[in-house]
Amino acid sequence: MSQSQDHESECLLWFLDARRSGTLSLTSTDGSYLHQLWAEREVETKFWINQDSDLSTLEYIVIFLYRILLRDFNNIPNNGDAEWIRFGFCYCTSRSQKQLLTQHYIQLAERASLSQIAGAWKADDLHELMASEEIDTSSLTSHGIYPRQPSPETIGIYRLMSEVSHTLSGCAVCQARNLSCQFHSKENPSLCSESEIDYGFHATSTWERYQLLNFYSQLFEHPKFSPHKIQEARRDPDTKAFEKYIEVLVPNFRRALVNEHLMDGMFPKFGSRMQLRGA
Repeated sequence: MSQSQDHESECLLWFLDARRSGTLSLTSTDGSYLHQLWAEREVETKFWINQDSDLSTLEYIVIFLYRILLRDFNNIPNNGDAEWIRFGFCYCTSRSQKQLLTQHYIQLAERASLSQIAGAWKADDLHELMASEEIDTSSLTSHGIYPRQPSPETIGIYRLMSEVSHTLSGCAVCQARNLSCQFHSKENPSLCSESEIDYGFHATSTWERYQLLNFYSQLFEHPKFSPHKIQEARRDPDTKAFEKYIEVLVPNFRRALVNEHLMDGMFPKFGSRMQLRGA
């Protein structure tokens, strides 16, 4: 066993012992821990608001972002957070890029009001607002990073990345659980209809579905994976372009997915596509 494995084993034993003894308190996401409460206070101070402030839905969306950004740690949205897509963190390919985007948003909060930021987010004008406040975004845009939500035509892959993360972590993406949600199916309540059809989940068994979820999770971690390129391949007139792109990153990927005793003979089915309205 290597030294790193020895160290990991020691850490795991420490963690299990601390949990059993009750001396370890895991970080919560419900705002009950000090670093989260301090972030909320910081947000209130920065935007001159309090618990009695009458805020719009758009302003709350911005508040939720800054409640993450202004923490002392765990202060960058990940693909399990709605803010990851809403505010452009999905475009970042490294932690340093996410930190840079975070710094730009914090600078913006020091120069613009909450209502200005909320209005600019709704109008897809955060980039312009930053420019008007003399915040240089060239270091972001030169890498294809923009402080905005992806367009309806390109958001699909980022939504899938978020859904895969949520599902494998045991969290429900859609709170409606398909009881009243028109965007999710009965077969795959954790996936939107576009993800289900475009990325091979339609008419899959439970085993096949989790094979795909785990496969995509590993694919998204590949150092050469590009959301833009896989989305481009998904939209290519050549229906084989999608598989060709995956094959470049993971040679013989179908072999890794196959289990003749547990799968349908046609699995995985990558030929289906959802037509966008107006397309």
